[in-house]
Amino acid sequence: MHAALRSLLAIVAGFLTANVANIAGSILNGALFPALASAVVQNDPAALARAIETTPGAGAAFAIVLVAWVLGSFAGGYVAARIAARAPLAHALVVGALFMAGGVVNNLAFPPPVWFWAATFVVFLPPAWLGGRIAAREPGAG
Repeated sequence: MHAALRSLLAIVAGFLTANVANIAGSILNGALFPALASAVVQNDPAALARAIETTPGAGAAFAIVLVAWVLGSFAGGYVAARIAARAPLAHALVVGALFMAGGVVNNLAFPPPVWFWAATFVVFLPPAWLGGRIAAREPGAG
């Protein structure tokens, strides 16, 4: 397989894998915090802000998102590094960076608390790097 095509495949597969964890986190949040999920589905940041203020334990919803982002970044980085023919850590970090860009866009659409913004810039690249590092050490990687 051509190296550029394999690189693209690695990044796409890693990004899709990362998003599976993100979707799982969204499903869990929807089940635990329906008012928050409803505001997100309605694309209504004001309703989301009200729901956050009135929903007991709403901070847990943010924690679930962060856990989903960490797990997704790790899994996506792992898959990208495993598929990549060369530079597995670079591929893993590209997936982490793309996933982080999605997190920033999400934060811009639905402004979270300040602490969550700070966490957004910490939870993507280290797990993606770790996933890539583990995958690169395995026999038959790439």
